[in-house]
Amino acid sequence: MTAADRFDPMTRLREAFQAHEPLVGSWLTIPHPTAAEAIARRGFDFVVIDREHAETTIRDAGDCVRAVEVADGDAVPIVRVPDAHPAEFKRALDLGAAGVLAPLVDDADEARMVAEACRYPSRGVRGIAGSRASDFGDRLDEQVRDGTDVAVIVQIESESAVENVREIADVEGIDALFVGPADLSASLGCFGEWEHDRFREAIDRIVTGAHAADVPVGTLAIGVDDVPEKLDWGVDFLAAGTDTGYLAADADRHLRAYETSRD
Repeated sequence: MTAADRFDPMTRLREAFQAHEPLVGSWLTIPHPTAAEAIARRGFDFVVIDREHAETTIRDAGDCVRAVEVADGDAVPIVRVPDAHPAEFKRALDLGAAGVLAPLVDDADEARMVAEACRYPSRGVRGIAGSRASDFGDRLDEQVRDGTDVAVIVQIESESAVENVREIADVEGIDALFVGPADLSASLGCFGEWEHDRFREAIDRIVTGAHAADVPVGTLAIGVDDVPEKLDWGVDFLAAGTDTGYLAADADRHLRAYETSRD
């Protein structure tokens, strides 16, 4: 891969969102490049490297970003930051992530802060420094001047966010919304009850608001059976499972095969 080649994935994800391509990705909670590379080479479009709920350090995230990039296939790395502090976006983007995922964005002002934190001046406030994303400064002038764009995704996972979803989706620089089902259902008082009226009404409002703003919306499916259910919500892209979920499910499958063979 040449230096120029690495800039293509950094813009490809954003372009795919703008084209409303039906993307499918995976979720990484094991902070190790072996797990990242093994998943990335399966044919996913993206891999979310989780720094909010996983024990992933910024160094781990850098290793996993590299692992996704070198894996066979076209998967690109997204980093979910631990919170919406501007420094977290700067550090994730300096690693060379193709996109960032911001948790718990409740209104348009927060969404605007996220978008600005991910863009260089004059479109934003992202700090400028030679880093891996700019080939350690070799392409920094070009990157800042041309505004190489990464994908900015914000999570809708509270009752307040649902109420403000259209305004959030309308914020310039927000490329996609992402429903956090667990936190959203908890916020609505119906944790894990995907068919509850309040939850389904919220999902409908999110999807309608996002599409009215011409912004794609995605979510996470934990298990195989969740995939068709989540797609039925009308989402445009999906994170289909997690690394620990794959590990546990296949371990169970092998254990059952052993026990069946011994009978």
